[in-house]
Amino acid sequence: MKIDIHTHIMPEKMPNWTNKFGYGEFIHLEHRNCQACMMKADKVFRVVEENCFKEEARLKDMDETEVDVQVLSTIPVLFNYWAKAADGHETSRFFNDHIAETVSRQPKRFTGLGTVPLQDIDLAIKELERCRQELKMPGVQIGSNINGMNLSDPALFPFYEAAEKTGCRHFCTSLGNDGRNTDGKILAALAGGYAGGNGKSDLFDDIRRGV
Repeated sequence: MKIDIHTHIMPEKMPNWTNKFGYGEFIHLEHRNCQACMMKADKVFRVVEENCFKEEARLKDMDETEVDVQVLSTIPVLFNYWAKAADGHETSRFFNDHIAETVSRQPKRFTGLGTVPLQDIDLAIKELERCRQELKMPGVQIGSNINGMNLSDPALFPFYEAAEKTGCRHFCTSLGNDGRNTDGKILAALAGGYAGGNGKSDLFDDIRRGV
């Protein structure tokens, strides 16, 4: 079985949270001139192809590359660790629900990892527990730092304890020191591994078993 563990996805439609919350540069997607544009507030951040948001295009790519299962996770720039905690919680729930819905339509081809608002440990634990218990996700994706706070900071220990209690895996992806995504060539996601458990083979085993 060929499993692609590092595949990001986003909803085809999402709210304009900058307008809703009244601050910041939240990403949303606009479809214009036959292109899909990730917008940061009112500026084009990145143009993406339809396999970023359409599962049919993604399945076609998987078949062509002989990938049996993709592990879907949120694009790191959408973690929104910099946002107010309640707003980050709302966006995390939105992206997690989208991934869970996508997995439910193709459970033999997709599994999903959640994202949590780690700028607030209590809310992060609440969403982690929802990901595990309600959405049945095997794990969550986390950034390599939380607004500059290292993952070894004791403030995060309650989150790790909750993850251990629920059997939740951690997939770690590289972020810049301000908590925003970079293309740095370091850490687990870009090296093919992940944090938590006894190594990435544990997560692969969970996927094979359908856990």
